[in-house]
Amino acid sequence: GRGLGMAAIQGIIRGHKGDIDISSEVGRGTTVRVLLPAVEANIYSPSLIADQDDDLPPGTILLVDDDDSVRTIARRLLERFGMTVIPAVDGVDALEIFEKECERVDGVLLDLTMPRLDGVETFQRLQEAAPGLPVIITSGYSEMEAAERFLGYEVTGFLKKPFQMEALREALHKLLGGEAPA
Repeated sequence: GRGLGMAAIQGIIRGHKGDIDISSEVGRGTTVRVLLPAVEANIYSPSLIADQDDDLPPGTILLVDDDDSVRTIARRLLERFGMTVIPAVDGVDALEIFEKECERVDGVLLDLTMPRLDGVETFQRLQEAAPGLPVIITSGYSEMEAAERFLGYEVTGFLKKPFQMEALREALHKLLGGEAPA
């Protein structure tokens, strides 16, 4: 909707030490190649999450993201961490939900770029409704780029997309009132 899709994708790819190659030929179309470094990693295991996260306090998270797939994956991860999740499809939806559910919400995971009402404006309105409400900003942009848009505001933290489980766990600790364990 805003013409920044490829810029966001490029930022995400570069954030993972990758590269993107785009070639286009009249009559043949466009080819986009995403090159990412190979890594050795442990395979995701739900049982590992349960063992590691006994120290996370319970909480209700307002999850605000306009991307269905991001919202679905984030919700599943949050629920595996023991959180209750209230999903919102954009800033307008988040404000409507918050008005009804504010007593239940312990913190917010808020996407930076969304249609209708972006993350900055949504953040401002949430803070007017509930000063000091913990909010973690999520974005494919770098933390520095996102921070520039929130100068003068007290954001609880930043979570770069696509986020890793450990980074999400640390963000939840911040969001729910404690620092992440060392």
